[in-house]
Amino acid sequence: MRAVRGKDGVTVVEMAGLGRSESAKLPEELAGLAATLHAQAPTAPEPATAE
Repeated sequence: MRAVRGKDGVTVVEMAGLGRSESAKLPEELAGLAATLHAQAPTAPEPATAE
C-alpha cells in the first residue's frame, strides 16, 4: 500500500499484492482491504465543473 498526497491536497492510495504461493484468494483479500479502507476514507467527490 502506498499513499501519496497530490498537489491538489487529495491523497491517492495504491494497493498491490504479491502472492507467495498460487493462492486464488489474493484478489479477494485485496478487495476486502480496499473495502475496509474505503469505509474509513471514502473517495473524494468529483470536482465541480463550470457550465
